[in-house]
Amino acid sequence: MLIRKLDDTDWEAFRRLRLYALQDCPDAFGGCFEDEQNYSKEDWQDFLTACNMHGTFINDMLVGMMGYIFPSKFSSEAITPVSVYVLPDYRGQKINHALLETVVGDARRTTTATSVFLDHVKGNELAMKSYKAFGFERAFDVPQGLERKNGSKADLVVYKLKL
Repeated sequence: MLIRKLDDTDWEAFRRLRLYALQDCPDAFGGCFEDEQNYSKEDWQDFLTACNMHGTFINDMLVGMMGYIFPSKFSSEAITPVSVYVLPDYRGQKINHALLETVVGDARRTTTATSVFLDHVKGNELAMKSYKAFGFERAFDVPQGLERKNGSKADLVVYKLKL
């Protein structure tokens, strides 16, 4: 297993994984397949850069992803992980945990963040278990906090970890 920051040359592998994730778990993301399938090469490369995207590779295949945004929408002194996904066949192998360790480590080295805020759509039990196992504590709920590009909304649960 290799985890590294993704760069412009990874855009096609990232595109495949992201579009698969949007179809597999459409309610877990702010974006939607119908919009993102039409992104250009440059859009995908910009996505990688803007979100400090990291990926997990097994046998040269991208099987997991996680990026982060700084500053966070919840605090100017925090990061927020985004676009978190691991392919179903690779779940249960602590890949998400390893990605989170890598992303938090990168943020510690490259930002002035003092905490991590992350959220998930209410009812996403898999995300809740993963974040609590990492040491995150539930901070607050945001009713209708996620507004998708298609206009639908969902409640969010927000967790916090001090760096």
